[in-house]
Amino acid sequence: MEIIKKCPYCGGEIPEEAQKCKHCGEWITPPAQPVQQVVVNQVEPQSSNGIGIAGFVISLVCIFLCWIPGLNIIVWLVGFILSLIGIFKKPRGLAIAGLVISSIMAVIMVAILGAITLAIFENI
Repeated sequence: MEIIKKCPYCGGEIPEEAQKCKHCGEWITPPAQPVQQVVVNQVEPQSSNGIGIAGFVISLVCIFLCWIPGLNIIVWLVGFILSLIGIFKKPRGLAIAGLVISSIMAVIMVAILGAITLAIFENI
């Protein structure tokens, strides 16, 4: 036998296990709330290596200034030092590239200096 109770809102007769009144549509017991999961994705902020980037850019500038005798050594030295300092910070990519470019430029400057020295001593 089914036990009947009265709806507290409209007074209609409903089964005791009913959660919602079939007459007025009101919830007798609050409906189960859906469980919400909140997923927080934390993204690590990207860091930059300002000194390494500066060393890379100055090393690139040195490529275009390699034909100016005094200025190329100063620019090369600044690019080399900044790239070398930038190696010890993350990310290292551009710092390594600046160091490689500076090393190549050192070989080119020694070759140019050797050619100039050879030309001077042949004319004496």
